[in-house]
Amino acid sequence: MMNRIALAAPQLVLSLAVACGLVGCATGEGPRRDKSFDAGARERAKPFLKDLVSYDFRFSSPKRACAAVEADADWKDYVWAAGACVQKQDWNQVEKLGLEMSSRHVDSPWGAYFLGLAASGRGEYLRSHWMLDLAEKKAGGPLALVRFEKARLLEREEGPASAAKEMKEAVKLDPMMVAGQLWLAQVYHRDRMLNEAERHYRLALDSKGDLYPALSGLSEILVEKKNGSDAVIFLSRALLLKPEVSETRVKLAHVYETMMGEPGKALQTLRELRVAMEKGRSKGRVGFDLNQKILDLEKSMKPVQKEQAQETQPGRQPAQSKKGG
Repeated sequence: MMNRIALAAPQLVLSLAVACGLVGCATGEGPRRDKSFDAGARERAKPFLKDLVSYDFRFSSPKRACAAVEADADWKDYVWAAGACVQKQDWNQVEKLGLEMSSRHVDSPWGAYFLGLAASGRGEYLRSHWMLDLAEKKAGGPLALVRFEKARLLEREEGPASAAKEMKEAVKLDPMMVAGQLWLAQVYHRDRMLNEAERHYRLALDSKGDLYPALSGLSEILVEKKNGSDAVIFLSRALLLKPEVSETRVKLAHVYETMMGEPGKALQTLRELRVAMEKGRSKGRVGFDLNQKILDLEKSMKPVQKEQAQETQPGRQPAQSKKGG
């Protein structure tokens, strides 16, 4: 599970909702009036925090190339370019763009934000914390994406337990933050808090239905909870996304056979897996003799098939009840 957490954890989630969402209105409680934040800064930052949809650099294609931006470009172009550079882990270019944003758009929080990410990428954690704090001061209130990045910093410095508080704050500020919901789901899953893990997996999938790590993790929990019908749904969705993963078909066949009482569907699923593996379209660990398992299922199906065939023979009379003579 720890490997899955490490692989799935994003380097950047730039969830740019409307200004209200970024400064706390998404919780339904209104903006936080923390005394350490300046209301004047909040007003000055508003133009830089509105009219942008939620955008996730970890799971979406960049809107702009990682490159220098024209001097007269819109401030959003700097944000998209810097985000693309974070995805490429080009920390030198992230630093350059962050410095340009800081000098050209002095009331914007994004310059400090990207400078914080550049510092984090280079392992300069103390500077990263300082720049991320500055980004929130410029925004005049807490930002979900800053809390997410602070959680990632704390995870590297002290471990997931220390990071959890900041990550919970991030998804409270922005419940649509896919990466934050996924991170929490995987940490709860690792710690065997299955109900909480399931809740956050489902929240992540509410925002991004084709998120394979969430589909895989949620289906694993549903199998463990013996919820066969839902497990079939989410395993099937995962299979559509990544048909090359053999383990998904193995789990789906297991659910059909042991939870749903449908050995015919289990047999069909394993036959499809065998064909996919023979043609090189599916790889991974099966964990048993696939041919023997298919043979065993075929043998178990024969009595049923024979009985069904007899019942459909022309002229065959249905069995008479012994009651009533």
